[in-house]
Amino acid sequence: MERISVDQARCERSGASGRAEDGMARLSVPVGVSDQATRMFLLTRVVAALIESENSALADHLRAGLPPEIVDRLRSLPLSEALHFTGGDCGIFIAIDGPALHRQLARLDRLQADRRQYEYFVRGGASPQLISRLFSVSHSDVRRLRKLIAPATSSGGRPKVPQDSLRDLILTTWRELGVQQSERDRYYLLSMAFPALPIVCLESVVEDVPPASADEQGRPGRH
Repeated sequence: MERISVDQARCERSGASGRAEDGMARLSVPVGVSDQATRMFLLTRVVAALIESENSALADHLRAGLPPEIVDRLRSLPLSEALHFTGGDCGIFIAIDGPALHRQLARLDRLQADRRQYEYFVRGGASPQLISRLFSVSHSDVRRLRKLIAPATSSGGRPKVPQDSLRDLILTTWRELGVQQSERDRYYLLSMAFPALPIVCLESVVEDVPPASADEQGRPGRH
């Protein structure tokens, strides 16, 4: 039975997650707008904020940074004048907030990583009960996705119990992963360490012993 080391599995899990922060911008960067259509769109959003919402954050920000007469003029600007106004450089820029951009991209990366891991558990034959607990989804959602992406995978019936030597090796690896890992990552890394076994089989081994015995003692007990 091939077994991947826990450290190797952790490396495959983490990948390049820390490299994105190295080049993260620290300041807001103003970007000029070269085409009139975009300038016109931005101007309409500014005017709408001033007209429709007296207490909006954008309106408050504009009033704080612009003289009152300019604010009043923008609010009453006719369409014909707005077209002339945006025909050239009119002082409207797009500001790119580096830290906010990084946070949103990081959130997107986490969502994508969660989805990949969710599909990994489905393809890997984890039970609907485990997947539902780890990913806060319904059993029906799990079964629906399994039919879609892994129709040949089944977790029904009682999983085959590994031989004692392999069972002990699985529990040793589970203990090595430690309680510092989330349960989801712990099962993921355990599966990475034993890629030939369906996850439901690993579940049966881990859940067949009391938590204290599986996590803390040298020789796990049995029911």
